[in-house]
Amino acid sequence: MTAPSSLPARFLIPTPAGPVEIVAITRRRPSARSRSVVLKDASFEPLAMSPRYRAFVSAEGPLGLPGSGGDDAEFILQLGRDIDGGDSWNFAVLLAHLAERDQDGLAAALGRGPRPVVVATGSLAFDPRRPLAGQVFRAERYALAEKMTSALSSITDAGAAPVIVLLPANAEPSDLAAAEGILAGLEAPGLRVHRCATVGDGIAALRGTALVRPATEKTVLLPGGPPPQAAPRRSVRRMAIAGVVVVSLAAAAAWYGAPPADDPTATAAATSPPADAPAVAAPDGDPTPRVADTEPAAEPQVAPAPTTTAATPATASGLLVEALLAPGGGTCFNVIAGEISAAVVAPPLGEAGSGTIAALPAGTCGLRLGAPAGTVLDIAPRVREMMMTAAPPATETTAYAAYGRAGVELGGRTLRFTPRGAAIGVDWD
Repeated sequence: MTAPSSLPARFLIPTPAGPVEIVAITRRRPSARSRSVVLKDASFEPLAMSPRYRAFVSAEGPLGLPGSGGDDAEFILQLGRDIDGGDSWNFAVLLAHLAERDQDGLAAALGRGPRPVVVATGSLAFDPRRPLAGQVFRAERYALAEKMTSALSSITDAGAAPVIVLLPANAEPSDLAAAEGILAGLEAPGLRVHRCATVGDGIAALRGTALVRPATEKTVLLPGGPPPQAAPRRSVRRMAIAGVVVVSLAAAAAWYGAPPADDPTATAAATSPPADAPAVAAPDGDPTPRVADTEPAAEPQVAPAPTTTAATPATASGLLVEALLAPGGGTCFNVIAGEISAAVVAPPLGEAGSGTIAALPAGTCGLRLGAPAGTVLDIAPRVREMMMTAAPPATETTAYAAYGRAGVELGGRTLRFTPRGAAIGVDWD
């Protein structure tokens, strides 16, 4: 048996009864008498979830897939306490194992600064035909609002250390919105929230911890909400529970580029936002370029045209397309992690039929799109499903910005911009 691992981050499994910390992972050689097991910290008695964990780390489970760095080892997983039921522990435990073995450079990425806190929940819809990064989550009710409320103390106690919250993107929209609304009101300078459609999204989020807002930057609040005052934990918890009731889907969905309500005119990008500031609703008549967000769908579809009739019909004039590339010798990971500045290339715009097209150059890591004043960019679901929630630094003309997901090749693809009344549809050609 080897010594218990020193994990590069604190991994927390949120539950309605409070977060459960992954205390240690101990690797040991297989033998006829040993088997993988889950123990309570400082105890030798197996916890009830041991059989499910044993299957999880077996050669037939997620940690046996290509890309997991798995081997024939067995493990002792030590938790702060037992987990009563369900499989939403899958995501946090998987990421802790990948960090323990420094798969995909996770340990190195997480160890670049203060020890981060990772709060992750999600039950894997395991498919042995998919690579590890392509594994998706079950569509189920995760009680995210209750879980985030119970984790508030752990998040606020982190101080200036990075806190990375990873939520399953296919959870119930109202549940996601309520959870994100609770988190948006916290004074946590290092907080970053990601919706993850795949395991690869979570890996990319952890590898990009340098994108966390610096401690000197103002915490982003829900639109219309006053700055939270320093208060005892009990007050913070009461405020969060109230937020579960009163937070609206449109307001909460503004957090870090999360999809808002169905009306694509409901949100707007700020004229000069910080790198990872969420879009917020603009007042009527505000000419700021706006971006319409729609919930990712299984099948490509075009979002409905906005119902606003007062705006002037949009044209291709005023469109801005910027491809963000890694400069010579660098990689997209270096760019996303903030280790190097991206090279910005503006691909030429060409007319094609009733729309405008732009071919993205090879090596494109991310996009920045600008729109004519007073118009909306209606981003198609099949474009969004290839993009991360992590956003590149914005400029005064930015209406939409995102990096490509891990394993997605943006270079060589062509974007098509199609005028639709007061909106401009954005889709792959």
